[in-house]
Amino acid sequence: MSLQHPADFKRNFYEHIYQQYPSVAKWAQEYGFKPHDIYVLLNGACQGSRGKARKVKCAIEQIVGSPMPYSKKRHKK
Repeated sequence: MSLQHPADFKRNFYEHIYQQYPSVAKWAQEYGFKPHDIYVLLNGACQGSRGKARKVKCAIEQIVGSPMPYSKKRHKK
């Protein structure tokens, strides 16, 4: 089990979702998530370490079958 580049992980997620659902929003609604929460995690704006974001991250990792890569954005001081 190796970590993927965030862009590869995102592409694999979309490939898995579009095989069964017409959109990410439909998948999110079926699992009780907001589509915005999915996009925030996939774009790396949130790490998904606690609360609702953690549940979304676990659902995404379950679909793809590998851990979500760590992509923490840092702001310059």
